Amino acid sequence: MKLLKKDLKEGIITLKIENIQDLWYLVKVVNVGDVVEGRSFRAVKFGDSEERKPVFISLEVEKVDYRQKPLSLRFTGKIVEGRPEEFAPKGKYHSLDISLDYVLTIRKEWKKYELEVIKSAIEDSRKKTVTILLIDEKKALLVDVTPYGFEERFEVTFPSGKKMDQRDFEREKAKKYDEILQALDKKSIIIIAGPGFEKESMRDFLKEKGYNVRMYGCSYAEITGIRELVDRGVIDEVVGEARMQKEAKLVEELLLHVYKEDGLAAYKRVEVDKAIEWSAIDYLLVLDKQILDSSVRELLERAEKSKAKVFIISSDHEWGQKLKGLGGIAAKLRFPLSD
Repeated sequence: MKLLKKDLKEGIITLKIENIQDLWYLVKVVNVGDVVEGRSFRAVKFGDSEERKPVFISLEVEKVDYRQKPLSLRFTGKIVEGRPEEFAPKGKYHSLDISLDYVLTIRKEWKKYELEVIKSAIEDSRKKTVTILLIDEKKALLVDVTPYGFEERFEVTFPSGKKMDQRDFEREKAKKYDEILQALDKKSIIIIAGPGFEKESMRDFLKEKGYNVRMYGCSYAEITGIRELVDRGVIDEVVGEARMQKEAKLVEELLLHVYKEDGLAAYKRVEVDKAIEWSAIDYLLVLDKQILDSSVRELLERAEKSKAKVFIISSDHEWGQKLKGLGGIAAKLRFPLSD
């Protein structure tokens, strides 16, 4: 995500979408009632025919349609301004579909936590992306590290040397290596991991092609092998403190206080409301899917006014699911609440 304009006195921020994963950040900050602006097309009738005309639309958001698989984002609402006006009359409904390279202006009263979300999105876009290649002699699994977790891209099965002669085997194996090569980005850091010696062969192959490669051992060339890498801090070592690892640490710390029953965790809504009133919250964790709820947005605003730090937690990893088990909203307290 790239910041093109920021004028908080006017409530304006203009952004360019540089990565499809930027949509995950946008859905956290655009609310019903906000105004969004961007280029689009509208169907215009000319007699018996219909043409799609380019327009610039400013609309007040009434609906946010966000889907995670595949990632897509659409804002729908009434036009408050359109250019040219004859193609985009005020008061008519329209939808803006947000995609790669889209330039979007958002007009609103910005909350502190929303500005932090935008800041995080911009910082993450400056980091090198990371791809994990889990490999053994039978197969290779390509997994992208995204802001919201791990995303499997595809799997390649290697030929068996027992079923063909050496020349055919080497030719087919080379084809599979080329398939993997075509799927990799030279701007990414490639983590190669797995049991056995196949990972060394792949490391040498990719290094020769000029890729930035790191190699680690793990027990399985399966998605479960990633858990090993995370537990050993490999992901942290390669990309620094990744957002999802920060989220994991926050949820883990909160759960520790839940299990200890020391009064420093609040997760029932009535307890969280009381903690906000008492300015007792150190940080508040909210599951990403909950922030579309207007009552939750209002709660976040009250929490910020009480000097609480607010973190939005992805529902796409196991720590998000653990937060979901607590109701999707929970707080780490500065001090216990008395009866």
